[in-house]
Amino acid sequence: MANSYTEVTLSSAQTVGFTTPAYVVSSHLTVRVNGVVVPKTTGVGKIFGSFTATNNLFYTIVEGQTTISFSEQLPSGAVVKISRSTSPDTKLVNYVDNTLITAKLLNEDSNQSFFLSQEALEGTTIGDITGNVTGNVSGSAATVTTAAQPSITSVGTLTGLDVSATKITLTDTTAGSTTENPSLELYRNGGAGADGHEIGAVKFFGNNDAGTPEKIEYAKIYSEIIDNTDGTEDGSLKFHLISNGSIEDPVMTLQQFGLIMASGNSIYLGANGTLSFEGTDETNNLETAIVATNPTADRTITLPDATGTVVLNSSGVISETATKLELTSTTATSTTENPTIELYRNGGATSDLHELGALKFFGQNDANQKVEYGSIYTEIDDASDGTEDGEMRFHLMTGGTVEDPVMTLKGYGIVMGAGNHIYLNSSGGKIFYYDSANTSRYYELTSPSNTGIANGTTSFELPSGTNNGTLAVTGATNTAEFFEISSATAPTADNAAHPVISLYDSSDRSSLANTVTNGQEHTGAIRWYFNNDAGNKSFLGAIRGIVRDSEDGAERGSIEFTLPTGSAGDTVTDVTAAHSNVESPIVTLHKYGLVMASGNDIFFSAAADVLEWDTGSHKQSIRGRSSESTGGNSVLELPDASGTMAHIATNGGLQHPSLSSAPSSPVNGQTYYNTSTHKLQLYANGAWVDLN
Repeated sequence: MANSYTEVTLSSAQTVGFTTPAYVVSSHLTVRVNGVVVPKTTGVGKIFGSFTATNNLFYTIVEGQTTISFSEQLPSGAVVKISRSTSPDTKLVNYVDNTLITAKLLNEDSNQSFFLSQEALEGTTIGDITGNVTGNVSGSAATVTTAAQPSITSVGTLTGLDVSATKITLTDTTAGSTTENPSLELYRNGGAGADGHEIGAVKFFGNNDAGTPEKIEYAKIYSEIIDNTDGTEDGSLKFHLISNGSIEDPVMTLQQFGLIMASGNSIYLGANGTLSFEGTDETNNLETAIVATNPTADRTITLPDATGTVVLNSSGVISETATKLELTSTTATSTTENPTIELYRNGGATSDLHELGALKFFGQNDANQKVEYGSIYTEIDDASDGTEDGEMRFHLMTGGTVEDPVMTLKGYGIVMGAGNHIYLNSSGGKIFYYDSANTSRYYELTSPSNTGIANGTTSFELPSGTNNGTLAVTGATNTAEFFEISSATAPTADNAAHPVISLYDSSDRSSLANTVTNGQEHTGAIRWYFNNDAGNKSFLGAIRGIVRDSEDGAERGSIEFTLPTGSAGDTVTDVTAAHSNVESPIVTLHKYGLVMASGNDIFFSAAADVLEWDTGSHKQSIRGRSSESTGGNSVLELPDASGTMAHIATNGGLQHPSLSSAPSSPVNGQTYYNTSTHKLQLYANGAWVDLN
């Protein structure tokens, strides 16, 4: 039978009548329920192993009595242990000369020694021990003091260690060094480990607010073996937390290559926080930091599903070396353009003629110099609120000098620079007009054979005067369609190209010929892609820059526009590859004019839209009719000849050519007004006849 403690396992619920061992003063007693210390008089906790009290549990004892009572009933199966820990360093009785020695004093004095002997024999009290401790240490001693950096070894298996305290402190008094100290080691020594095995953990418990508070594991830090191979061991440190009543394990994992956040979890930086990158040199105290400007709303930056380099805005300038810039939108096709590049000049109120953003195409000349071969930019025509007008301008390098603009796109049509033309290629080119019902009607200008025609050019003149009218066509139908505005600048040979996108070609052209046609003339392109109805990425169109002449001081460039042919589209896996459904080019803008690819046309969206010539003092234009009585397309064919075209006056009637005598070599159906006879004459069945 033990003398220094009593221990009982309850067979039924009980509150009072728990016997204590003999003691000198009740403060030497320690009461435990299920191994957890119960305080005296005032409770501080509810959870005692498997038993959770309704309120904070405590016990009471009357000094000198040998029974205690608890503040509430303990359940059946609860283990109650009452231990005595007599003070080994403070004498309970001090004798003084000439004083009365009573039996009580003698008993207290002898009991202190007697109880200490019992506790030493039964291993319940070790008191304060200074020095190295070897052997079995058990009991409920308050303090164990050892020499610096001791080791405490459990004989056999240590199945549990339950310490009731508000703080555990490990203190190391050795001088600082590169060796971490003091340290807390958790060693799972149960044989060889395996990949995926979990080892030591630090767990954090607290109570919830249930009616009967429950012990809850709110957080845990533990380690897991990633690779247990001898010599190449890898480990991880995992953190788990309780979230909304459920354990999320892990919330975060630390491995040798970095920090891994679980799916759906984020990294939050507090005010003025930064993400800093040391780089490859850790000795220079230089880092790259990512800092957020103070947000005025929640913001999200989405990283693309691609590998590349981040483009930086440095003092208002975005500069990046790359062969391609691609914007991909995954939203469904709609009437809203997507994706978009926005150029916004937000420097305050603007004025008429102010220039806005620009798209510039650079390449190198044969002196290895960066040259702007072409650009597209916008200018404000009218900045008035509610009646704003804008125009888009195209400029090109020609003969080493920038021509700005070569062409201007306005709300009412295309304006070509002085001396510049619009070219339709030799086969199938048309000029399209839309009537008032927005129905496409086209006029076809057919190119004749160039045999015997100077410079291979056929021209006709618009009627003189200020009257409006409808253009009538005389002469035979020609086989090639084009519309041409002649240029005073002699044309140069066009170089073939295939689709490429680039904004700045920084390659060295010093070893190349000034003009090349083997693909080296490309300076890059902008391509558009979309998902077709099968969900495949397909080519939509492109704008690309072409170096026509890279000679220093004589640089010349073009801008080409390409579109799909309308045949089955390609599923795009490599945006740098050629695509079988690309027509190259659809439109090419040269310094000397706009050239349409063979079989491509120019459409005007309404009959009011015109093709206009500015002669300086007057403007002359061609437009489509406002309505079509036949409901079909109209074709305007150019004759294989030069001359003045008949036209319908705005006040009605066909205005015939006026001649003093019949034209030579007439053809059936030809008419003219004879100013000598004042007769309208028609050539019919091989002879001229008067119509009045």
